[in-house]
Amino acid sequence: MSTEQHLVVLPDGADPSVLFTETGRLATVLEEIERRAPVTDPDMSTEAGRSVVRSAAYRVVRSKTFIASAAKDLKKRIDEDRQDAEARLQSLATEIRKPLTRWEDAREAKEKARREALQRRVAAIYARGQGIEAMGLDELRARRAEVRAITLTEAEWQEALPLALTAKDAVLSLIDECVEALTTPLPAPGIATPTAVPFCAPEPRPEPEPEPVAAARPVSIAAPVAPSDQAIRNREVVADLQTHAGLTREQAVAVLKAVWNGRIRHVVLVREPARVAS
Repeated sequence: MSTEQHLVVLPDGADPSVLFTETGRLATVLEEIERRAPVTDPDMSTEAGRSVVRSAAYRVVRSKTFIASAAKDLKKRIDEDRQDAEARLQSLATEIRKPLTRWEDAREAKEKARREALQRRVAAIYARGQGIEAMGLDELRARRAEVRAITLTEAEWQEALPLALTAKDAVLSLIDECVEALTTPLPAPGIATPTAVPFCAPEPRPEPEPEPVAAARPVSIAAPVAPSDQAIRNREVVADLQTHAGLTREQAVAVLKAVWNGRIRHVVLVREPARVAS
C-alpha cells in the first residue's frame, strides 16, 4: 500500500509484522500518525480546503486498514506455524509413548480376558440346569451333588461372586423341583388337590372341549403305598405311558399329574378292594 494512501512509516524493506513483533514499534507509529494527520485551520468555504480535510481523514482510515491487514497476515502465519509445531510435537510424543501404550494395551487385553473368563464360568453354572427335565432320580441327585460341590469364594470369583451365587441357587432350585416331582406320592384316592405343576413337568396346552359323551367307566388305580414305593410306581406309570401311548416323558408326567389332580373329566381315582388271604 503506497505511503501516499496511509501514514504508517516503517524502516525501508521492513515487514509490516514489525508493528507487532518489535516492542514499542506500534506505539511510535501511532504517535507519528496523530502528529501528522490533523489539518490546521482548514477553509471550509473553498473546495480546496474541503479537499484537504477529506484527504487527511482518508489517509488516517487507510492507515488503520494497513495496520489491521498487517495483524491479519501475521496471525495467519502464526496459526500456520502453530499448527505445524503442534503436529510435529504430537507425533514426537506418540513415538516416545509407544512402549507405555503397548503395556497399557496388553494390560487392558488381560483384564478383558479375565472378565470374559468369569462370565463363562457363571454361564457354565447355569448350564448345569439344562436338560434336567429328562433325567431320572439318580441322575438328578448326582447333578445336585455336583452343583453343591461348586465352591464360591471372593478370592476366586472376585466381582462375579454375586452372579455366581445367584446362578448356583437358581440351578439347585430347579433340580429340587424335579426331584420333588419324581418322589412326591400320589394323593389319597378320591381327593383332588390342585397344585402347581413343577418346572420339570409343564402342564399340556388345553385341548378343544369334546362333544358330550356317555360317562366313562372309572379308572381303577391301586391304593397309595409308602412314599418310596409310590415314587417307584409313579415312574412305572410314566414308563408305560411312554411305551404304550407314544408319549414323551414330559407328556406322560403331565398326564399322570392331571389325572390325580382331578383335571381329566370322566376319569376318577378309586381304591381297589383289599385282597384278603384265603
